[in-house]
Amino acid sequence: GQSCSPAGGAPLPPQSLTMAYGTINNPLKPPRRRLLNIQGICLCIFLPWLAFVTLYTILTFSVAYQYPGFATACIVAGYLLVVLVFALAYRARRRDREPLWYNFFGWALLVAVTAATICGSLNHWHNMRPFYDIENLKTYPNIDPSVSLGQQTMDAGRVYFADHTCVEETKASWFKDNDVYCVAPIVMGRGPAQDRCNLRAKAGMDPVVPLTGTYDYWAVGVNCCSGVKPEFVKCGHPRQLRARSGLRMMKDEQRSFFRLAVQQAEVAYGIVANHPLFFYWTEDPVADMLEYRDEGFRYYLIGLFGHFAINALGTVFALVGFWKLGEMW
Repeated sequence: GQSCSPAGGAPLPPQSLTMAYGTINNPLKPPRRRLLNIQGICLCIFLPWLAFVTLYTILTFSVAYQYPGFATACIVAGYLLVVLVFALAYRARRRDREPLWYNFFGWALLVAVTAATICGSLNHWHNMRPFYDIENLKTYPNIDPSVSLGQQTMDAGRVYFADHTCVEETKASWFKDNDVYCVAPIVMGRGPAQDRCNLRAKAGMDPVVPLTGTYDYWAVGVNCCSGVKPEFVKCGHPRQLRARSGLRMMKDEQRSFFRLAVQQAEVAYGIVANHPLFFYWTEDPVADMLEYRDEGFRYYLIGLFGHFAINALGTVFALVGFWKLGEMW
């Protein structure tokens, strides 16, 4: 049939019904409903998290170690993606659309990229990078510190010292700069291994002065000596029966402080250390090396689940807020 028309007039086309009856209480136009866009909500939960996982994985593990330029490019790409999302929000606003969800997605992505950059870099430098460094260095067995020069083992990551090698606690030294950086020379001691190289208590355990004339091997630790008197008991395992191995100290930010502690020992005890190498004195250097890797994986998993929980919680809060504003999508 024909469309409705005013009395005595020609029939009106269907598209003019709104003009004929007005925009208020139009029975042919359903009221606006606030729809819950499940797909969009899932995108806001999972896409920022996937961006975090991708960048966090790249910056934590071997990609950042082997290809640092590529890792930096990934960070830049992440922030460019954030700029793109905010540009879409601006475009939506110019089209008279409320860009609330665009803005939320942009901020969630910005938080994901920033958190992945910071957490991934910290985890890499403090845990995974020392593991990769030591793993790529050489292992030296049966090193006698009395005849081996530091220049001969500059590429050492793990060192297994000869029998009767010990830490000479009587020549321990330290340097304090907020933290206390403790050092003690690794020497060849006289006497059986069961004496534990306790040089202070056993008069017959005087150390052998290195034939090279230089003390190049040093056991180190942070905040494990008092800084008041020369002692090294709490640094590693200096008195453990089976401890006669060293794991290379790889933290560049600490190396200069250990060098200053060695210089103080040279002055205090009248010794020479031409090319000091720093090691953590340990029973099993392989197990200690793997602790770096395990710690890196632990923080990696904490980051994954932690970011997912925070991002999902933020999305729920945004959903509630937008529901109250009447802008579901």
